[in-house]
Amino acid sequence: MSVRYLGERFDIHTGGIDLATVHHTNEVAQSECGFGVHPWVSFWMHNEFLSLSGTEGGEKMSKSKGNVKTLADLEARGVDPLAFRYFFLQAHYRQQQSFSEEAIEAAAKGHRRLRSIAAELEAVRETGDPARQEAYRTRFRDALADDLNAPRALAVVWEVARSETLAKADRRDLMRSFEPVLGLRLGEPLEEAGPEWESDPRIDGLLAERQAARREKDWSTADRIRDLLSEEGIEIVDTPEGPRWRRTESA
Repeated sequence: MSVRYLGERFDIHTGGIDLATVHHTNEVAQSECGFGVHPWVSFWMHNEFLSLSGTEGGEKMSKSKGNVKTLADLEARGVDPLAFRYFFLQAHYRQQQSFSEEAIEAAAKGHRRLRSIAAELEAVRETGDPARQEAYRTRFRDALADDLNAPRALAVVWEVARSETLAKADRRDLMRSFEPVLGLRLGEPLEEAGPEWESDPRIDGLLAERQAARREKDWSTADRIRDLLSEEGIEIVDTPEGPRWRRTESA
């Protein structure tokens, strides 16, 4: 399949770290002998596993274990799928990451804050100074050229976003130049606010108790509270701002 679309040799081949020692060495042997080329691929990029927090030993996410989470799950909770992309940009692709509700909530907040800053900068009408911006562009490119060091590149983005010394026009231009690489919808207006959530002292208190139990990894207590509220027709939705609740239509 790769040869059909990329030719008998190409520059970059990606895959999970579990493929590095057997599957990919087999691919190299077959392809280099079959096509008479060396090297068949110039660069191999193997990403580390994503583990699930709260499981023994940080269990790997896999279909066979039945612990796979999907983007649809995040969307159902009101999380922008691009917050998941932002989550991955916070670590090097060869660094194992741990997925948790707290981590994705933090990523969603960071992503939304970055988008908010970039959107505000789009209102600036002054002209920027390319010479003043070049040092930041160079640092951003150098980070990506260093084995795709996304966390270092993202640090440059945040430095620009928070800068009190750069002119707003320069910050706007830089954020625009970073966006085609990041793909985080920087500069686009944020969507309208989500649904109105309900409030009740007793239920709010139970939600707070559930959150405390989850922080302590007391999953049985957290599940018990969730089931109790479910029996009352209460739906809990984990949002980037924390857990919210609403009554279902059948309640």
